[in-house]
Amino acid sequence: MIQVIERFHRILRSFSEHPERPRSLGELAEQAEITSPACANIVRTMTELGYLRSLGKRRGYLPGPAAYFLFAANPYRHLMDAARPEMEKLAQQNANFVILVCEDGGFRRELFCISDTTIIQIRDRNPNSLVLNLFRCSTGIILLSRMDDARVKRLWELRNGSNNFLSEPDFRQFLRKLRLYRDQGWGEFPDPRLPRVTCAAPIFQNGHVIAALGTISDLTHLSDPGLPIRNCRATAEQISNLISRTQD
Repeated sequence: MIQVIERFHRILRSFSEHPERPRSLGELAEQAEITSPACANIVRTMTELGYLRSLGKRRGYLPGPAAYFLFAANPYRHLMDAARPEMEKLAQQNANFVILVCEDGGFRRELFCISDTTIIQIRDRNPNSLVLNLFRCSTGIILLSRMDDARVKRLWELRNGSNNFLSEPDFRQFLRKLRLYRDQGWGEFPDPRLPRVTCAAPIFQNGHVIAALGTISDLTHLSDPGLPIRNCRATAEQISNLISRTQD
């Protein structure tokens, strides 16, 4: 057997029992029977491909979307089941577009969306499902804001991050803006050309970010311009509570 594939297999196998428990790099190295530096290289590639999900510096790793999408039973199915009724309610609260996404190998994968309350699209475990550059959409920005700086830097270099949704070509300035979104816990992005606003908020599962919720709202008939972001945040919190209770 090719050595790197065997090590890849051992690392994934370490999550076969209690996949909800994060593993440190040291644990994964021990499971793969290799040194921590060698394991770090494999884990970095597995994270970029979406087989692992980093929880941040010294917080460990969990299985990523690519691992789960290979099988019918996965936490993203539970997420969509819990999120759908909440997203339908949100779509009726002056949100013209509602979307649920996750990070998959450094890209944004669409899980579920509602457009104009009448068109409902579900994309689950579909290799052709809508995948976008994290740097070029509001939900991607929110997902990036929850990553450690080193991973954001690597993705910036791989994905031409200077061409980003925040129109910020300088990486250091981009990081500063990301930290602001992380600190406030959500993002609100007015359209400079049209009376509409894009909003995004993270979805947590037992304290870990697993996805992001996004909306686009027309402000033309709204007397309260702060309503879209409040609705988006409240819905994201409700979904987080539902999936955390489900998986406890």
